[in-house]
Amino acid sequence: VFHAIQCLPLKFHQEKKSGDLLIRITDDVDTAIGMVFNILPTIIIDGGRFVIILAIALSINTQLTVLALLSVPLYIIEAKFYAGKHARVQEEQIDASSRIYSRANERLGNIKTIKAFGQERRETLSFSMLIRRQFRVAVKGRLLEIMQTFTNSITLQLWSVFLTWYLGYQVIQGQLSIGEIVALMMYIEQLEGPVHSFIGLFTQWKTNVVSLNRLEEVFEYPSEESKDHGA
Repeated sequence: VFHAIQCLPLKFHQEKKSGDLLIRITDDVDTAIGMVFNILPTIIIDGGRFVIILAIALSINTQLTVLALLSVPLYIIEAKFYAGKHARVQEEQIDASSRIYSRANERLGNIKTIKAFGQERRETLSFSMLIRRQFRVAVKGRLLEIMQTFTNSITLQLWSVFLTWYLGYQVIQGQLSIGEIVALMMYIEQLEGPVHSFIGLFTQWKTNVVSLNRLEEVFEYPSEESKDHGA
């Protein structure tokens, strides 16, 4: 990525601030690497766990297992709703951080001029405004996480109440025994772990796509080397 950025034409460097380029080289690359290392273990471990537990639950009672899994689409809809919001917050966080890095790089590089004109206090106040903006974005992201956790728990509780009522009704009707319910609920609860892992992976993917797009922009932008070969 560093080499690709160096090979980009001067126009690209004039359009982007140094802080933005620094984040592409560091944070965006770390995000891309982290995604690769997170995807495979989640698919292999949680995917295999989900298949095994689902097979056992289906062997106990197919109808009730399918009924319990009907809550999954609700989680998917909820995840898609919040994933877009997380992505927008991620864009704001990257922009806020790039502005801070750019300002620090520019001002520290010209510290002699700043001290010569006695502008230390003015520059500190200007820099503090960028810090406050970054703090507001961080708070916004945290509140979004809290809201998602809250709505997720509400969805889970409502569906659990409905499922418990239905299972109790089946016991009264003589369709199920207490032992079958205990065994079935034990396996259904174990399905929640893999489901939440997949939903978390989807949300993380949608959020981290912001960094991937920024890296893609670097590699797809016509470089000076490609122009030289074309000539």
